[in-house]
Amino acid sequence: MSSNISELARLNNLNVHTLHRRLKRGVNKYDALLTKPYRLNVKVTDEQIIACEKLGLTLNNSAIVLNISAQTLGRRVKRLGIIWRGKKPLNKKRYGFYE
Repeated sequence: MSSNISELARLNNLNVHTLHRRLKRGVNKYDALLTKPYRLNVKVTDEQIIACEKLGLTLNNSAIVLNISAQTLGRRVKRLGIIWRGKKPLNKKRYGFYE
């Protein structure tokens, strides 16, 4: 990892590995730096998920907005039977709930 990534992570109070993983997954630079790490035990209601789906964001970006992991959001969406209208993730088989 470059010293630039290490310095940016330190300045933004992020773990350098968290920042590196976000950038490697394709999160844009600003979101990677400004998004806080996920908190455990976040209570997200079904209504919040439905409202977030209406924004038309990708599943990953919606998870960032809701401050939960994409896997957790994917499971909740599947359980609720929602057809996610946002841009689909690259790995469709992993989530299994797209048409």
